Amino acid sequence: MFDLDPTALIASGAIVIFLTQQAKRWVMPDFLPLVALAFGIIIQLVNDLALTADPITAATVWTSIVIGAGVGMAAAGAYDLAGRTAATPP
Repeated sequence: MFDLDPTALIASGAIVIFLTQQAKRWVMPDFLPLVALAFGIIIQLVNDLALTADPITAATVWTSIVIGAGVGMAAAGAYDLAGRTAATPP
């Protein structure tokens, strides 16, 4: 059903981080993890549904949402960790 390509997942995470960085202009900082989560879900849905040759089912959509949520949460964590370590002087 799904071929979880590690390169595509890493690229999706990088795209989520980039879009979250751009969203900082319009979104309060407290809501950025939710924005990253939403971007992860949207990007994964678009990726999976655009590239699938199989018929789209509820299971396909749900799997894309779960994988996208994981990508979004991982990207939010990486973004937060990078921000914390960059702000702390050695």
